Amino acid sequence: VVLSSAKAKSIEIQKQELEKKKEDLSKVFIKSPIDGTITRVNVNLGRYAKDTSSEKAMFTVENLDKLQMKVFISEFDIGKISVGQEVEITSDVMGKDKTAGIVSRISPTAEQKDNNTMERVIPVVIDIIEKPANLIAGVSATAKIKVARAENIFAVSPGMLITDEENQNKIFTLNGDNTVKSVIVETGLETDLEIEIRSSELADGMKVIANPDMSFTDGMTVRPNDAAE
Repeated sequence: VVLSSAKAKSIEIQKQELEKKKEDLSKVFIKSPIDGTITRVNVNLGRYAKDTSSEKAMFTVENLDKLQMKVFISEFDIGKISVGQEVEITSDVMGKDKTAGIVSRISPTAEQKDNNTMERVIPVVIDIIEKPANLIAGVSATAKIKVARAENIFAVSPGMLITDEENQNKIFTLNGDNTVKSVIVETGLETDLEIEIRSSELADGMKVIANPDMSFTDGMTVRPNDAAE
């Protein structure tokens, strides 16, 4: 059977119309591009989809089995951060429990911290690799990124360390007779609360004077109130 040119063209048009109707029909069903749970609905029953605000999605779908955390790192500290670093995560909803994460992405661009400062911050994404049952999506949490690791070290608070006129770092220790002894040290890892110090003269149980004065000299006698082990 040979179809006329007009008949063949008519069939082709009908096929195209059918495909178009199939496409339109598929749009009746709203499909998520990911598997997950609907966590937010921004439309009401009976409302036309076209009337939904363009600023908000109709639904928010989240994979609650694979949580992520976004933190903002100061431009002064971002050099210490790299993909793959381990993270310790805590949250009020978990009580005293902790969970583990890993740095998965560092933004290539910075943004302003807030309107009150010119400091820039860099968004960093952390994958939570051990999700406890009591950790809920959307709550606030605290992340401690492990930028370095050291064991069996001596560390002091920043107030115990001074720099002398020769640009040497030193601490002042307290002897058993309440006399002062200066110890020149090298510094290592630092946190906001502690600084690693290294010297062959350091020993366990040594008393270090907190907030020492530059006028301290070896052998002078002081009150032991400001010394800490």
